[in-house]
Amino acid sequence: MDGDAKQQGVSHILRLAEELLCHILSFLSFRDIVICASSCRTLRAALDGSTELQYVVELGVNGLSPVVGSHPHLSTSEKLQLLRRAASQWNSAEFIPTTTICPLPDGDPEDEMTGGCMHFSEQPYRGEVIDLRAYKPDPAEQPPSSIRRWSCEDFAQNPSDSVRLIRIDASQDLMVVAAMLGTRFEEDQYLFRLDLFSMSTNEWHPLAGRRPLFSHRATRAGGWAAGRTLVRIHGPFVAFYACPFSDDGLDAWSIQVWNWRERIISDNCVVGDGHFGFTGPHDFDFLDSERLLVYSFTCESAYLSVYSFSDLSKPLEFRTRYAVPIQYPWSSIVNFSSNHVPSQQTCHAHKRSLWVPTLEDRVVALVAGGSFSLIISIRALLHPPTYWKEVRTDGISAIPWETWGPSNARCICQSDIRCISGYRVVLDTRHHGNMVLDFNLCRIRRSGSKIVSNDTISQVSSLSQELTTSLPYAQVKNLPTSELVASMHMDEEMLVVKRFAGATPSFASSLGDEHVVF
Repeated sequence: MDGDAKQQGVSHILRLAEELLCHILSFLSFRDIVICASSCRTLRAALDGSTELQYVVELGVNGLSPVVGSHPHLSTSEKLQLLRRAASQWNSAEFIPTTTICPLPDGDPEDEMTGGCMHFSEQPYRGEVIDLRAYKPDPAEQPPSSIRRWSCEDFAQNPSDSVRLIRIDASQDLMVVAAMLGTRFEEDQYLFRLDLFSMSTNEWHPLAGRRPLFSHRATRAGGWAAGRTLVRIHGPFVAFYACPFSDDGLDAWSIQVWNWRERIISDNCVVGDGHFGFTGPHDFDFLDSERLLVYSFTCESAYLSVYSFSDLSKPLEFRTRYAVPIQYPWSSIVNFSSNHVPSQQTCHAHKRSLWVPTLEDRVVALVAGGSFSLIISIRALLHPPTYWKEVRTDGISAIPWETWGPSNARCICQSDIRCISGYRVVLDTRHHGNMVLDFNLCRIRRSGSKIVSNDTISQVSSLSQELTTSLPYAQVKNLPTSELVASMHMDEEMLVVKRFAGATPSFASSLGDEHVVF
């Protein structure tokens, strides 16, 4: 009797109008939509007749989330076509060679791409000179000209200040200038000041309210010898890391997070403020709008730690720590966070992304100077099972590598990471040149690419043990091999290659059948 009633309920649902069926299906995940559509012809017809449902499925299969407010003039049908074309281009076997398009700054400065702008900076030891230039792409202009050029003299609020770092997020027209002040509130305190400027006007950013951010009230340890500073930006959030290197070898560090758009800014969301020798963070980045991923190390091992900052009036809250068997102390986290979250009112960039990679589908990588690349699934770090237990070793509690690592990571020896976007990695190998690896299984299966799922056994001096790793992936593209490639940047829509043509550095980008000029 129950079975008959259940069958009648199903038949009643299938008698609903197609619009109602599509509305009901829209509340499901893309996987559940696909399962329902494969169960009967009626639901399949509903999916085939709904552009909105097809867009949801296409986003899910490609591991993407839509950027709210981006390109509101585009219809869902147009966005679906663009998404399918982009996926087809990534899946194609051929790669269009890049072409030299415009000259770049002399030398080989560090570069970064945000919001469709590529910017270059040179930051010598102790920050005496910072030369930062931003180039805004304009396909109608050959060659593109520099839209901004700054130096530390432009932003020092006081002659005794030392500008340590300038960080740009072109998607928000935001430039963060971090300086160590020549004067302190108290004798035993270092003090850093972060000023928030508009890239387009060089004035205070209109959403910052002419309010600087003050950070790093760490106990003084000997005299100032040198130091390291990092700034990370994620939409309305700014995180600042500072670690002064003291004369006596005891380094004091801190990481502090603010919401720079709030009217009343709290200075309480901080972790660190102590002497940790060589156990302090080496690098960090935002996971999302509530979590940070911090990479730190000791002489014996390395660690990935997750901190949350859902309440900025309280200190950063430690969540989980994962042990990584890396001995090489200067290995670093590769920036995986191409997920800028621009505001509709503040985005003045040339290009706004329609999509960003879904957090759970992303990967992060640790690299060790060409010795090896360790690529790790973010999903494993976000949702540890309850049976993963921390073990205390040398005074540090962490989930052992043997528990979480082998099935959630892939170690590739004699390689280096060129760039990462979401689940795609551009890998530079000694024997096979540059290639694009895809770690999204849904995309891989749909494209028909060959999945590499066999174990990889790695043994190099930078690792504390022999590693067996098995995170599945597919090699989806081979890129032109050139010793003149200086750097690469990638998002869902393009690959940008900065390379040297003879003695002159230059860059261009291309993907599929259209060239995107930078």
